[in-house]
Amino acid sequence: MDSDDFFEDLFAFNLTLYVETPDTSNIDQLYRTSPLVTLGHYEGLQTDMDAPEWVRMTPGQRLQFRQPRGAMAEVVGTVALWIENTHIVSNVHQASCHDILSYH
Repeated sequence: MDSDDFFEDLFAFNLTLYVETPDTSNIDQLYRTSPLVTLGHYEGLQTDMDAPEWVRMTPGQRLQFRQPRGAMAEVVGTVALWIENTHIVSNVHQASCHDILSYH
């Protein structure tokens, strides 16, 4: 296969988030970790002028920050409804129904 110097491969980048609540929070273990949600998606090169800043992060690099539980619950609840995250709403709903039915 000949390489073509005119075309470049594009790369897909995803910015994802999940929230962990510490053990000391007195929240049931089932609810201390959120689903993984997509905050952003970009296809292109890291050097593109319109590339978001986060595509220049080292792949797999994790950032840790602390926020009030209510604020993070609101963020995850909001972005879970984005089209990129529709699979989450379905999976969480099914898991919650299963837990409720199993509990009773």
